[in-house]
Amino acid sequence: MKILNLKFQQHLYQYVLRHNLPIPLIEYLCQLRNCSFKELHVLFHNLDARREIIEHLRQNVQLRTSHLKPTCRNFIVHCHDLTVQSASIVPAMSGYLGITVRGYYYVKHNFKLCHPYLPCIIEFGGGHHRSFYPLEVLCVIRNKMKGGCY
Repeated sequence: MKILNLKFQQHLYQYVLRHNLPIPLIEYLCQLRNCSFKELHVLFHNLDARREIIEHLRQNVQLRTSHLKPTCRNFIVHCHDLTVQSASIVPAMSGYLGITVRGYYYVKHNFKLCHPYLPCIIEFGGGHHRSFYPLEVLCVIRNKMKGGCY
């Protein structure tokens, strides 16, 4: 039964990518690395695996936020790096208000993170500006290798 379920998940994953449907980033990374969610969490502590994941996200996929309502308010995010610390530790807004990324998403968007112990995607802006996006608020909307758009 597990083999059948695994094959179904692989076919579903291929269907989603082929038809440019959004797939949650965490699920995408688990499929990419052929690992469970817990194994993915451990992989983020491996420097080589982190580099491979970052490079893959830069070169091969397009990321979009998925937490904003209505959905037309969601926007494209570029992956420049991953935080070393988790969303529950990384300071939001350069530490200006003493709030973490986890707290910011709860206060600003009323969005309680299910996985606050995972790192965040970093998108660099102008100057020293950095934006942090928890993995669970992002989805893969396009495989750059295959083309197409959302």
